[in-house]
Amino acid sequence: MIAEQDLESRRIPAEIGHVQQAIKSPLNEMKTEMRGKMEVRLCRELPIYACIIRADDRMWVTDYLCCRTGGMCPAMEIEGRHSEFFELYKDELGFLWERAETVIG
Repeated sequence: MIAEQDLESRRIPAEIGHVQQAIKSPLNEMKTEMRGKMEVRLCRELPIYACIIRADDRMWVTDYLCCRTGGMCPAMEIEGRHSEFFELYKDELGFLWERAETVIG
């Protein structure tokens, strides 16, 4: 039902567009040698249940909830490549990454 509402309202594509615009400005300000080290992908094939951002041995994860949006969803920072949570979300990110298209990179 929520997915149907999102298709009708175009909320999700609008939010993705907002993220793309928000990221472009800092990317343009980055030094040239750093610009090629960041990539953003969009997975349209599968439902996504979390926002996962990985930088070296740290991750920031926000689980998507149906009853809340944006800053109202809980977020966690995971540190250490060998922790159980890091491995779990690394596998999830890798699975989705392989099925996603590059939108910035």
